[in-house]
Amino acid sequence: MAPGAADRAGFGSAALREKYPSLITVDISGYGHPESAGLYWDMKAYDMLIQAESGISTLTGKPGWPTRVGVSVADIACGMFCHASVLEALLERKRTGKGVSIDTSLFSALADWMSVPLMHWEADGKGPSIGNGLRHPSVQPYAAYETQGAPVLISIQNEREFASLCEKVLERPDLPKDEKFCSNVARCSNSAALDEIIKASFLSMDRTALIDKLRTHRIAYGEVNDMEGFSKHPALTRVPVELPDGSKVQAVAPPAQFDGKPAQLRPVPGYAQHDEQIRKEFA
Repeated sequence: MAPGAADRAGFGSAALREKYPSLITVDISGYGHPESAGLYWDMKAYDMLIQAESGISTLTGKPGWPTRVGVSVADIACGMFCHASVLEALLERKRTGKGVSIDTSLFSALADWMSVPLMHWEADGKGPSIGNGLRHPSVQPYAAYETQGAPVLISIQNEREFASLCEKVLERPDLPKDEKFCSNVARCSNSAALDEIIKASFLSMDRTALIDKLRTHRIAYGEVNDMEGFSKHPALTRVPVELPDGSKVQAVAPPAQFDGKPAQLRPVPGYAQHDEQIRKEFA
């Protein structure tokens, strides 16, 4: 609904909580209330608009060409913050017997996610480098590289791991002693030169053989998967979900497991299946 529509219809949060003080209400807007959002408070807001306004699209895209994150992150982030806030409000209501009005926005959800890049920009006036693709802006080497096959992403987090990569995979034990690569700061300053060394090595190797080396020497890596690869990923947990016609599909399981078991999802309801039950509940 447009901003203010619930209030005009007579079931805004304030009116509902005045009638039912124990009620927990959640208001989600695009940018917040007039006091905090100014002229933005009544603007229409959709996920990609918020991605653009928050600056996250500039971090994802190429320089001069911002790019949408591949999923609706503003919608998802805001929903997750609301979920956590409702759980907190339920605990408070159990203690006090009183409800609460929760207010958040799509923009504030992504603003929270963007707090670290914002701090970088406010500290040095530059902020994180943009348009990195599968490449970390301040840790090197932490990027995807082509192989004789699909790309492989490696993540080197300390000097021990870098020495292991150089000796065991690149077969260049001299690199950690080179002043251009002797620390993460040095590697970031000379990332183009380091990239050329890694590219030449990885392109000379079969992808499977490279992955075997990385796994054997405990070097963090990730396979760059498409949807087919993701659908076959050994860590992907699925649970059966029954459809209204009685057939079943294998859905992605909720991420949290309880006592080592994935949550079981209830059947998808048919059209108007619960109409009578809901009307009785709210009669």
